[in-house]
Amino acid sequence: MYMKKLKKNHPSLYKTLISIATGLSVSLFIFLLYFSGLLTTFENKTGDIRFRLFSDKESRDPNIVIIVVDEQSITFYRNNLGTWPWPREIFGVIVDYLKVGNAKTVIFDIIFPEPDIENPASDTAFAEASLKAGNVIASMVFRPDPPGNSQDYDSMIRGLNLKEKNSLKVLNNSDIEFADYLSVTLPYLGLLTSSSGVGATNFVADSDGPSRGTYPIFKYNGDYYPSLAFLSAMKIIGIDPAKETIKIGKDRILTVGEISIPLLEDGRMSINWHGPYKTYKYYQIGDILESILAIHNGKTPTISPEEFSGKAVLVGVTAIALYDLRATPFSPVYPGVELNATVIDNIVNNSHVKHISSGAIAVLIFLLATLMASISLRVGSATKGIISFLAIFIVFTAVVALLFKIERIMVDYLAPSGAIFFSFVASLVINYVTVGRAKSRFKTAFSKYVSPQVADEISKSLDELKVDIGERKEVSILFSDIRGFTSMSENLPPEEVVRRLNRYLGAMVEVVFHYGGTLDKYIGDAIMAFFGAPVDDPDHATNASLCAFSMIEKLNKLNVEFAKEGIPAMKIGVGINTGEVVVGNIGSDLRMDYTVIGDHVNLASRLEGLNKEFKTTIIISEYTYEKTRNLKVRDIGNVTVKGKEKPVRIYELIDIKNSSNKSKGTVE
Repeated sequence: MYMKKLKKNHPSLYKTLISIATGLSVSLFIFLLYFSGLLTTFENKTGDIRFRLFSDKESRDPNIVIIVVDEQSITFYRNNLGTWPWPREIFGVIVDYLKVGNAKTVIFDIIFPEPDIENPASDTAFAEASLKAGNVIASMVFRPDPPGNSQDYDSMIRGLNLKEKNSLKVLNNSDIEFADYLSVTLPYLGLLTSSSGVGATNFVADSDGPSRGTYPIFKYNGDYYPSLAFLSAMKIIGIDPAKETIKIGKDRILTVGEISIPLLEDGRMSINWHGPYKTYKYYQIGDILESILAIHNGKTPTISPEEFSGKAVLVGVTAIALYDLRATPFSPVYPGVELNATVIDNIVNNSHVKHISSGAIAVLIFLLATLMASISLRVGSATKGIISFLAIFIVFTAVVALLFKIERIMVDYLAPSGAIFFSFVASLVINYVTVGRAKSRFKTAFSKYVSPQVADEISKSLDELKVDIGERKEVSILFSDIRGFTSMSENLPPEEVVRRLNRYLGAMVEVVFHYGGTLDKYIGDAIMAFFGAPVDDPDHATNASLCAFSMIEKLNKLNVEFAKEGIPAMKIGVGINTGEVVVGNIGSDLRMDYTVIGDHVNLASRLEGLNKEFKTTIIISEYTYEKTRNLKVRDIGNVTVKGKEKPVRIYELIDIKNSSNKSKGTVE
């Protein structure tokens, strides 16, 4: 009851409350999907699409390059170096070559786990080259399973060395809990001790396969250790991990020195992909080896070592048989070494993806759902609702795309989009149940007053009409009455009077509807109609006049039928006046009529009565004549009608001069 009163007395407030309720209901449903994680996989896919659409290959750091052991190199050197793995002294030679070129950092994304028993000199050569260079970073990998029961002396020594040289001081004030790994695969002791540091290359994939994030730090036996990319970035910038404390604040931002990394809820950093495979510059290891050989022989190398001056050089494998390939947003087969290159680039250049918090997304979901409901419930029609839905959806999509393209801000897309869609659907249902039914009832009710076509048109623009509050409007009012009907009906049985009257009224109302008129009421055998409301009609005076002519023509045809039945002919008089009246639903809660009131209504009634005095059929006022000069009339002169102080000039309507105004034809 309260809502009904609110709807009637404060429609705008009512719609606002309904919009908020709809937005809240839809939001709760979306929250259920969003916070339960059901949308996560699909949401990740939308992020992948954004990376593919808005890759920024040109923004990658040109000082990060890659030397790869590829299929071609392995095949070419099989006769000289044997099958993979190659003697480790080969990599020692490459380290020497890069030192000559003054490379800033050499990062091996290859694990050299066990010493080469058959060729220990090869291990020694690699380790000595690394120690001499002083800028080599080696790789390790943590494992969740515990180590075997027996642990050899070498492994124990390597573990102690790892903790002494590479453990990090971490102050974790966030809610992130890092998993504690139970075992580790380390490089052989000589490389571990000679390298400037060792970092983990653990690959972390999302549930659907691709890698979208990576841990900058790992926990092993209660201590923290860096990832290969994080350690490399610190070395490139000049941060000494042994002297700095890594802090993770409550806002989940990891900071150390100049480095600031926003972390996800699970402790990973989101990878900001700059582009597809080979975004970074690649060098084949075979070309490097040929260049080293050329220098040794006093020839000009294909690739000068100075080309690597000041650069961070990653050494990794891309050969499929070596299994260092990962799934990424760009490809299901992507070199792990380039993944690490991308992460190093992100950290060194602070080019991170910024994720909007789930709390902010929840607020966005509610706002979009409420906005969609508010607009959809107010526009009323389904067509306008669809246009509004598409507009909001397109604007939201464009904003999400631009934020990512320009600022690398990742806004969750599916849940807010779902809020827009489901809010729109809910609004359609509400409109159908409330406004739709109201329009249907309105249309049914108005079909008694106007033609079905006009009633349908009215129902489409119901919100724009002022039928309940009324409005002042210029219309043309038509009155018609049967001459001598009272005396004629006295000689007929009541049922015959009703039958004949119904035939006559039905025929006349059909004519009124044909010309877009609104049936106001029957007054005994009289008809009152008006033109120009509720739907605007700039030609209401002409249409009222055409209607009057057609009523006479229709009655003549009806009289032919009456004559065949032995029924006396009928004659009518018609009065038409044009002017401003009050139009709307007038009455009480028990009975309401859509009608017009005002002096111009009374004048139209008086004009109809004057037909008896002047022996005419159709009389119009000067006001109607002024509105349509294409009428052929006979000037009757000025008359003073009851209720009017000033005389009114009246005309007998004879014909319509311009045949184009008869475009609606006559009613058969």
